[in-house]
Amino acid sequence: MAENRFVLRVPLDASRVPDFSPEGAVRVLAWSKEGGSQQQVVRFGGTGKAAANFEFESAPEESLRIAVGPENASAFELQRLQTLAVNVPAAVWTGASEVTVPAVEISTWHWWWWQHWRQSFRITGRVVNARGVP
Repeated sequence: MAENRFVLRVPLDASRVPDFSPEGAVRVLAWSKEGGSQQQVVRFGGTGKAAANFEFESAPEESLRIAVGPENASAFELQRLQTLAVNVPAAVWTGASEVTVPAVEISTWHWWWWQHWRQSFRITGRVVNARGVP
């Protein structure tokens, strides 16, 4: 990490997920109301724990929102759909250049949905009415 930067650390914990697979990854998004955002894909190790780190040139002047979701989710989706989220008040930066939020616990339910969210489907065929007319 560069000097004179402000760092936000977001620990992630999927260690309690029974069907956890270490090759899984999640997307972590940090954004503010001002519109600035940063995102990164985080890969887990065999322990089911990982962390996302975000750097800022100055201390955020307003609250940040952190969202965690499936690897292939877009920033738009993470901001608007129901997924794991944490608020980071601007006040936590007072006198600190590094802030670590409490670990985001990933539940079995979320892990299961994220694995299905990242699947791609292709539907082929044609739609017809009872008389066979498209």
